[in-house]
Amino acid sequence: REKGPGTAVKTVPGEDGAADAIGFLERCRVGGSTGWGLLRHALLHRKARLAVVASAFSDVTLLQCMAVWLTVNAERMKQASSEMSELPSTAQPPAPNPSEVARQIADLCR
Repeated sequence: REKGPGTAVKTVPGEDGAADAIGFLERCRVGGSTGWGLLRHALLHRKARLAVVASAFSDVTLLQCMAVWLTVNAERMKQASSEMSELPSTAQPPAPNPSEVARQIADLCR
């Protein structure tokens, strides 16, 4: 881990943020905005599960938790699809036209 300005802890890419989440919960236990803090933590560390955990707290709504969960997962999917597009593609035949498939099935039934 790298120490940032003040007492904030920044995670190194590839490092598991579970310990950070537990530490965060311990720090926010006395405050009344634990759900909001979890949502911010989920967005910061790209951990959708934290949005699910935040839904157990009364200071956030299920809609807010779902929005964070969807945002994190959408960004993850976008990143995964961009990584897939960078891979060399293997030549695959084009998808068949549905009308052509229907015609072939009709020809087989004659």
